[in-house]
Amino acid sequence: MKLTDKQRRRIELREKMKAENPEGFLARLNSTNALRKKWKEEHPEEYKSEKLKRRKKYNEWRENNPKEFLEARDRWKNTALIRVYGITLVDYKKKLEEQRNGCAICGKLNPDGRDLCVDHNHETNEVRGLLCQHCNRAIGLLGDTVENLQRALDYLKKYEKE
Repeated sequence: MKLTDKQRRRIELREKMKAENPEGFLARLNSTNALRKKWKEEHPEEYKSEKLKRRKKYNEWRENNPKEFLEARDRWKNTALIRVYGITLVDYKKKLEEQRNGCAICGKLNPDGRDLCVDHNHETNEVRGLLCQHCNRAIGLLGDTVENLQRALDYLKKYEKE
């Protein structure tokens, strides 16, 4: 993916901010996400109405501009990855290549046709790996703890047929 100069500068600034003050960087990231969530909860009808308008406009544009859509999709994904996880699409693709294009847990190659989820530590926001929807959900449902995962493993072993 080719980055624009503006995107490159934004990534460099973000990396600099993260390196100089990692705790402040994460605090700002979490604060921004919290403000978005709060507004959404306080204005549910307005949020729903605006979301429907955006979806309709987007679908029309997508149908009328298929080539531009494909080019924009990578830019959008890059922006989302930077905003949410502090990584670029290039970082995502490197991680995917390191994992041989499969889930870090089950190894399946894009099992349901979707991009792999970015698994991260919810306290530090550190990216751990890329997971399929099923494995990501399983870890989340177990509370992202080794203890719960170990209990689940012990339970399965207890009833395993020999």
